[in-house]
Amino acid sequence: MRVQVVDNVSRHMASVLSSAIEQSNDIRIAVAFASRSGLAMIETAMQAALRAGADLEFLVGLDMRTTEPDALLNLICAISVRWARFIVLLCRAQSSKHISPQAISSQDAR
Repeated sequence: MRVQVVDNVSRHMASVLSSAIEQSNDIRIAVAFASRSGLAMIETAMQAALRAGADLEFLVGLDMRTTEPDALLNLICAISVRWARFIVLLCRAQSSKHISPQAISSQDAR
Protein backbone atom coordinates (compact mmCIF):
# COMPACT_ATOMS: atom_id res chain seq x y z
CA MET A 1 0.00 0.00 0.00
CA ARG A 2 1.26 3.45 -0.92
CA VAL A 3 0.35 6.39 1.32
CA GLN A 4 0.25 9.88 -0.19
CA VAL A 5 -0.41 13.34 1.17
CA VAL A 6 -2.88 15.24 -1.01
CA ASP A 7 -3.39 18.90 -0.16
CA ASN A 8 -5.49 19.96 -3.18
CA VAL A 9 -2.94 22.70 -3.82
CA SER A 10 0.15 21.00 -5.19
CA ARG A 11 -1.58 17.63 -5.73
CA HIS A 12 -5.29 17.37 -6.46
CA MET A 13 -7.46 14.60 -5.02
CA ALA A 14 -9.21 13.78 -8.30
CA SER A 15 -5.99 13.24 -10.25
CA VAL A 16 -4.32 11.22 -7.49
CA LEU A 17 -7.44 9.10 -6.99
CA SER A 18 -7.93 8.57 -10.74
CA SER A 19 -4.34 7.40 -11.11
CA ALA A 20 -4.68 5.01 -8.16
CA ILE A 21 -7.95 3.60 -9.53
CA GLU A 22 -6.49 2.99 -12.99
CA GLN A 23 -3.50 1.13 -11.51
CA SER A 24 -5.54 -1.11 -9.19
CA ASN A 25 -7.29 -4.42 -9.75
CA ASP A 26 -9.26 -4.49 -6.47
CA ILE A 27 -10.86 -1.12 -5.74
CA ARG A 28 -12.95 -0.32 -2.67
CA ILE A 29 -14.24 3.21 -2.20
CA ALA A 30 -16.14 4.36 0.90
CA VAL A 31 -17.67 7.83 1.03
CA ALA A 32 -20.08 9.60 3.36
CA PHE A 33 -21.90 11.07 0.36
CA ALA A 34 -21.70 11.10 -3.44
CA SER A 35 -22.24 13.86 -5.95
CA ARG A 36 -22.61 13.60 -9.70
CA SER A 37 -19.80 16.13 -10.23
CA GLY A 38 -17.49 14.19 -7.91
CA LEU A 39 -18.18 10.89 -9.66
CA ALA A 40 -17.62 12.55 -13.03
CA MET A 41 -14.06 13.35 -11.92
CA ILE A 42 -13.20 9.65 -11.50
CA GLU A 43 -15.64 7.97 -13.90
CA THR A 44 -13.12 7.63 -16.75
CA ALA A 45 -10.65 5.97 -14.37
CA MET A 46 -13.35 3.62 -13.03
CA GLN A 47 -14.35 2.62 -16.57
CA ALA A 48 -10.69 2.01 -17.52
CA ALA A 49 -10.10 -0.13 -14.42
CA LEU A 50 -13.24 -2.18 -15.06
CA ARG A 51 -12.27 -2.68 -18.72
CA ALA A 52 -8.90 -3.97 -17.49
CA GLY A 53 -10.67 -6.56 -15.29
CA ALA A 54 -10.64 -4.80 -11.92
CA ASP A 55 -13.24 -5.39 -9.22
CA LEU A 56 -14.86 -2.20 -7.94
CA GLU A 57 -16.91 -1.77 -4.76
CA PHE A 58 -18.56 1.45 -3.58
CA LEU A 59 -19.91 2.16 -0.09
CA VAL A 60 -22.06 5.31 -0.14
CA GLY A 61 -23.83 7.07 2.72
CA LEU A 62 -27.53 7.60 2.07
CA ASP A 63 -28.74 10.75 3.73
CA MET A 64 -30.52 12.01 0.58
CA ARG A 65 -29.55 15.57 1.43
CA THR A 66 -25.87 15.58 0.57
CA THR A 67 -25.88 12.40 -1.53
CA GLU A 68 -27.33 13.34 -4.90
CA PRO A 69 -29.96 10.99 -6.37
CA ASP A 70 -28.43 11.46 -9.84
CA ALA A 71 -25.09 10.22 -8.52
CA LEU A 72 -26.74 7.07 -7.15
CA LEU A 73 -28.63 6.50 -10.41
CA ASN A 74 -25.39 6.71 -12.33
CA LEU A 75 -23.63 4.29 -10.00
CA ILE A 76 -26.47 1.79 -9.92
CA CYS A 77 -27.77 1.99 -13.48
CA ALA A 78 -25.21 3.37 -15.88
CA ILE A 79 -22.10 1.75 -14.45
CA SER A 80 -23.51 -1.43 -12.87
CA VAL A 81 -25.43 -2.51 -15.96
CA ARG A 82 -22.28 -2.48 -18.07
CA TRP A 83 -19.92 -4.23 -15.67
CA ALA A 84 -20.27 -7.56 -13.89
CA ARG A 85 -17.57 -6.80 -11.31
CA PHE A 86 -19.17 -3.77 -9.70
CA ILE A 87 -20.98 -3.58 -6.34
CA VAL A 88 -22.65 -0.57 -4.72
CA LEU A 89 -23.39 -0.65 -0.98
CA LEU A 90 -25.81 2.00 0.24
CA CYS A 91 -25.90 2.79 3.96
CA ARG A 92 -28.56 4.74 5.79
CA ALA A 93 -28.51 5.46 9.51
CA GLN A 94 -31.74 4.25 11.15
CA SER A 95 -30.68 5.95 14.37
CA SER A 96 -27.45 7.20 15.86
CA LYS A 97 -26.44 3.60 16.69
CA HIS A 98 -27.86 1.58 13.80
CA ILE A 99 -26.76 1.58 10.17
CA SER A 100 -28.77 -0.35 7.61
CA PRO A 101 -26.63 -1.40 4.63
CA GLN A 102 -28.16 -2.45 1.32
CA ALA A 103 -26.11 -4.12 -1.40
CA ILE A 104 -26.79 -3.74 -5.07
CA SER A 105 -24.62 -5.74 -7.42
CA SER A 106 -24.40 -5.43 -11.16
CA GLN A 107 -26.65 -8.51 -11.37
CA ASP A 108 -29.41 -6.69 -9.44
CA ALA A 109 -29.33 -3.66 -11.73
CA ARG A 110 -29.98 -5.68 -14.90
